[in-house]
Amino acid sequence: MQKSIKKASRMSLCSRKFLYQVLGILFCSLALTSAFAEEPPPLSSNCPQTFAATGKCPREICDYGCFTVTEDGAGCLMACREKPCIFIKNQFCPADRCQILKSCDDTEICYYKFKGDSPACGTIGYNGQDAQCCSGLVKRCGVDLLDGSCNMSGKNSIYAVPSCIPCGNRICDQFENKCNCPEDCG
Repeated sequence: MQKSIKKASRMSLCSRKFLYQVLGILFCSLALTSAFAEEPPPLSSNCPQTFAATGKCPREICDYGCFTVTEDGAGCLMACREKPCIFIKNQFCPADRCQILKSCDDTEICYYKFKGDSPACGTIGYNGQDAQCCSGLVKRCGVDLLDGSCNMSGKNSIYAVPSCIPCGNRICDQFENKCNCPEDCG
């Protein structure tokens, strides 16, 4: 009986040591994970300024690469510059130059911010979402591709959100094509 009690206490001691080791490993893992966790960038972004100050180019909102060839043409100047809004994930969408809009495929995307005040109504080509299209215009999506096919979502392009067009007037106008206005251009 005494042997089994000693054996049980040794096992519980071993179990406790094992438990403490496992807890230690978990704690260290959590600490390391949080140390390397991706921090969202500030809502205001200036990639060249951030890079000059910190030596880091925040990949969530900026691109780092060769964007300018040197004067002698033998090399390039590496730089950190603003990533186009359409390539930024929503959670990192910088409010100073981009905005979240509803896309042509009815999902939210990071998109370019419009300059100026909101119009009373959207004129031809207007693709904001804070005003309805002016009379005689409708919001549509669709891009006519070079191969003759249609891209109705315009994903990763400036055509990713609906824009106001004069579709339905029997004239294939500017901003209209066979994809976004087949009734005028088909």
